[in-house]
Amino acid sequence: MKYLVFAVVIVGSFLAACDASCFQQNPSAAHKRLKGCHFQGQLHKFGSEWLTKECWDCACRNDRSVGCCTRLGNPMGYDKDRCTRIDDEKTCTTTLVSKEDPTKECYSK
Repeated sequence: MKYLVFAVVIVGSFLAACDASCFQQNPSAAHKRLKGCHFQGQLHKFGSEWLTKECWDCACRNDRSVGCCTRLGNPMGYDKDRCTRIDDEKTCTTTLVSKEDPTKECYSK
């Protein structure tokens, strides 16, 4: 039991630090007989994982629900007056650049 509590605390801390954005899609009644998860018009096998073109990391769970979290970061604690956030959906990365000189990276406080 103490290992479960430890794991929950570690995962929770990681998500808080990353300020992750996630959602869960529960199966509809129409899809109860499928042998997998129905998501965005496609059927995914139980236990499978995939990356959407919008940079969502998704997984098909055994209860037919789909859980997705964005790969694009939401940097916390950066100076929004000095820095601009740039999301690259081709590489699924987030970069902070200086508003004064966009060729230079900007770092969190």
